[in-house]
Amino acid sequence: MNLELTKEQNISMFLDTFVYMDQISEEWNKQDINYIVNNIDISDLEEDQKVAYDAVRAFISKNPELGELRVAFQSETMGEEYIGAKATAFYSVDENENPLDLYVAYRGTGDMRWYDNGEGLACVSTPYQENGSKFFDYVAENFNNAGGIEDLNVVITGHSKGGNIAQFTTLFANNAYLIDSCNSVDGQGFSPEAIDYIKDKYGEAYYQQQIQKMTSICGNNDYVNGLGITVIPQEKTIYINSHTEMLDLVGGHTITELYSYELGENNEKIFNGNINEIVEEQEELAVFVKKLSENIMKLDPESRKKSCVTIMQVMENMDGGKTGLLGEKANIDDYISFLKLGSFSILYTNTQEEFSKVVIRELTEKEIEKALKDMPESEINAYFTVSILLMKIMALNKVEGKVNDTLAYITCIGINLEKTKNKIDELVAANVEYGMQTLSYCIEVHNMSILILEVAKLMLDKNYASQKKYISDNPIIEIDTELMDELADRLERVNMKLLDIDFKIDGLYKKVGFTDFKRLLNLLRADIGVSYDLTLERCVEYMRGTAEEFRKVESEIVNMTS
Repeated sequence: MNLELTKEQNISMFLDTFVYMDQISEEWNKQDINYIVNNIDISDLEEDQKVAYDAVRAFISKNPELGELRVAFQSETMGEEYIGAKATAFYSVDENENPLDLYVAYRGTGDMRWYDNGEGLACVSTPYQENGSKFFDYVAENFNNAGGIEDLNVVITGHSKGGNIAQFTTLFANNAYLIDSCNSVDGQGFSPEAIDYIKDKYGEAYYQQQIQKMTSICGNNDYVNGLGITVIPQEKTIYINSHTEMLDLVGGHTITELYSYELGENNEKIFNGNINEIVEEQEELAVFVKKLSENIMKLDPESRKKSCVTIMQVMENMDGGKTGLLGEKANIDDYISFLKLGSFSILYTNTQEEFSKVVIRELTEKEIEKALKDMPESEINAYFTVSILLMKIMALNKVEGKVNDTLAYITCIGINLEKTKNKIDELVAANVEYGMQTLSYCIEVHNMSILILEVAKLMLDKNYASQKKYISDNPIIEIDTELMDELADRLERVNMKLLDIDFKIDGLYKKVGFTDFKRLLNLLRADIGVSYDLTLERCVEYMRGTAEEFRKVESEIVNMTS
């Protein structure tokens, strides 16, 4: 074990990795980890589960006592009441089979829970946070034949979303006072509303007492732990060297990258059972995202929620999902709110923070070099990469006049391109056609942003001027109720067709993947615009309701005249 981490912290990271194998079965209850690991059919494991399996086995080989921990409860075998908790309770025993330590480990993000992350940055609590807290209360009240856990060493832990739920449980659970320590690995923070709520309900003294039980263990290149308002004190924060590249967004937030390993002949990871060395500071990307989060946190709660769930919805889409476990998903209003305000926070962060400029310049230089190097083999990917770097360059340069556009981040790509003249000249010199494609793409995105802006203006129009003018010009209204019912039926069929197309689009994400950025952008454009439309649904309800109301009035008039 890494001597710079405590025994509990090492065990916490081990269990956080174990739950990523997703071994959910009632037959594992009361069994120890050795039994489970030895009875897993590794041919059934997906790639990331296999990596977790290898890391777990390496840990056990160096620390045999870890394999003796036993499973007590698994939330996913306990019904809908704990949906989204993704939690497992483990325990150790002494030589007389008396329980000593109780660990509750919450699985990280994935499995249709991205949207909930966004909600957690704008709400007091989310369904999955509440269910995670409820699971701990169940364990506290039912473990050891309901004999109580007051005399046990109680530790809760989790990676990523699991780390956030672990923190939430330490603050919000009914039995939170029984928790001795909480180890959050790469876990995000909370909304201002959540912190205000817990302080108002239990007082400042309770809040300070509980956060002192927490430790944040983060990869030095992890960007998730800085999201939201951080509650864990800085002096209780540990950074572990992940040895990942600055732009490795997947590796930077993967728990197994915090473990020491070598690459085998087939590029497989061969773990040695150790955790990487502790370092003093985070990498630039992690610092940049934290500053970005601080700016997004300044938005009002409703705009913040819409912006955050939109970002997380994109992450859900790229993870192969579409809706959450409870059917939650971002809608077009969320996307528009993000474009209006969330994207401006991104632009503001890029242009106002000096350290962010330095970070992005470094990233940009690397991207230019890589894009030009890769261009012959993958022209489309390189072409999109340079388009993105132009966006970053525009963010770094001062845009003439004030940026008041509701789509500031997107629109800034298409304005004042002279400010990127030197970079464009370099691209054109390297490949004339390539450089012109990039310019053409920027103009295309700019035109698209103008179109989206016009649509947004129509959707957000509060004056209903056109409707008022129509009523003024047409004081006598004649309604064909049968035709209105027929049109409502047709609109409903259109909506169901949109839903069918939406599901087919969802199936394309895994085929497109992360590398073909141009096709991914086109897919996101289509996905944003094609889905079951609540506006159409309201139109259907309005038309049917109006037709019914007119029939009632007509019937009343007929009865009166007869």
